[in-house]
Amino acid sequence: MILDECSWVVSLLGASEGLVWEYEQIVRHGMEDRLVLVIPPLTPLLIWYRWQTFQRIFPPARNIDVSQLHPLCAVFPKGAAPVVFCSKYQSETAYAVVLSMLLRRLKGPNPP
Repeated sequence: MILDECSWVVSLLGASEGLVWEYEQIVRHGMEDRLVLVIPPLTPLLIWYRWQTFQRIFPPARNIDVSQLHPLCAVFPKGAAPVVFCSKYQSETAYAVVLSMLLRRLKGPNPP
C-alpha cells in the first residue's frame, strides 16, 4: 500500500466519507504520528463539526478541545502530547508561519 511508503501524510480536516476512510487507514496502519493535519480557514462551528468527526476516528485527537482555539495545523507525535498550532488569524501569512514552524520541528532540534 502506498500509505506504508509515506514519510508524512498531509491532510485537510474534513468530514467527508473519503476523508473518514483515509483517517481510518492511517489509524489501521499505526501511522498517527506521521499525520500533518491542516485545518482550513472555516467558521468555528464548521471546524468544530469536522473536528468531532475526526476525533471519533482518530484516538490521539480525542482529548483536544478546539472550540476555544483557532487551530491551523496539528501533529500527533508518538509517545508525546499532540501539538496544535494556533493563531488568532486565518490568513495566508499565519498559515505560512505555522507551517514553517512545523517543518522546522519535523526536521528535528538542529535544522540546517
